[in-house]
Amino acid sequence: MKRAAALIALLAACGSRRATSRDDDDGASTADLAGDPAEPAPPAPPDARRGLTGAQLDALVGVEVPGWNIDARDRSETTLVVALRKGALRAVVTAGTCLRCREMEPGAWEDELPALRAILPGALEDDPSTKFELAAAEIAGRTCITTWELGAMSYGDELVASHGARIYCQDGDVELVIRVDDEAVTRARSAKTARKQAERAAVEDAARALAEAFSASL
Repeated sequence: MKRAAALIALLAACGSRRATSRDDDDGASTADLAGDPAEPAPPAPPDARRGLTGAQLDALVGVEVPGWNIDARDRSETTLVVALRKGALRAVVTAGTCLRCREMEPGAWEDELPALRAILPGALEDDPSTKFELAAAEIAGRTCITTWELGAMSYGDELVASHGARIYCQDGDVELVIRVDDEAVTRARSAKTARKQAERAAVEDAARALAEAFSASL
């Protein structure tokens, strides 16, 4: 009996040493593997993009475009927003630090398409008859991204319509966004009439003229 008890004690001690040895060899015990959760990753370094200088903002504020009336200007220390109108055309020009800079080629903007289409009013975003095109264009010596949209839907006597052009110009530091909307289509009698009377060249040429005028001050 004494020999049996001694043998049991010896086996228990060996088993304990083997477990400790495995912990040492593996570099972590069961307790270590289930230990404290990993610390959160350190925050990303702050954005180092230059943004607009005071001189650029001063120049942008002074931009006048023939045929366009300025309804409002909103200037901060880093951005400028200008609202303009020309007959039925309404435009918004935004200049500021480039927040989500991408290459100026359509392929780099494909994953932005859902967000760009989501700006369309009502259900036009998902209407299969809505036209939405994205392309690249040379404006004031730089490559920019352009979009054009046309959609119209009738709900009884109510019409939801949108016809506009947009231009995005970025240089890695500063972003210039031009938006031109044709409000005439929203006053049409029907969706069919709205689509028929929309003149694509009118909104695209207007957006280009504004982009060229404001780009000259960047």
